[in-house]
Amino acid sequence: VDDIQIKTLYAPYLTTAFQRCPRLWDYGRRWEGKDWNGNTAVLVGRAVALGLETFYLTSGDPLEKASQLVESEYAEDSDRSLEGVHELVRRGIKHGTKTDLGIKTILGVERAYGRIRPDFVGRRADGSIVVIDHKVKMSLDDRYKEKELLKFDTDNQMFQYAWAVAQEHGEPVKEVIIHLIVLAPRVYTELHPIPINQVHLVQWLDGVRKDWDDM
Repeated sequence: VDDIQIKTLYAPYLTTAFQRCPRLWDYGRRWEGKDWNGNTAVLVGRAVALGLETFYLTSGDPLEKASQLVESEYAEDSDRSLEGVHELVRRGIKHGTKTDLGIKTILGVERAYGRIRPDFVGRRADGSIVVIDHKVKMSLDDRYKEKELLKFDTDNQMFQYAWAVAQEHGEPVKEVIIHLIVLAPRVYTELHPIPINQVHLVQWLDGVRKDWDDM
């Protein structure tokens, strides 16, 4: 990994957008602002993530912090009522904080590693470092759960998390975990481990740096 010369870094979502269509990626750079058209899924996800961050850092009441975010950013004429958004956020925080992440020591919560900010980085009892990414789904049919989770196995975000965190700590990250939080119709959480093969990680970095040079 150290032999690969990196000139410029980009966030994972920008890399993926460029790989899908460079022209659309370039257009997106020039488009100022995003209109969410009253879709509250983004707000719910952000509020749940803030609640989990507050819980892990023991920096206050998770639900109170999340509720403040909802109150400040909720827009009239959204696809869900304010009451409904609060309920979904409460549901996500309640179940998300009960998930046993299997971590002995917390190394970082929303900590910046260059241009990325993983939700959670911790060390297990065996000494290994793992990165955990919370994914809040408003709803998920059980028939499509496996397909949905498999999408993350080759996601740029997971490889960049593993690479950046390993660079910072000076030791390999061999696993990134998706902390899936499903809010409807069945409410549950699930951990989806993604093994990070170190040979594949080098191949990914060598390929993605070429994309970064072209972006």
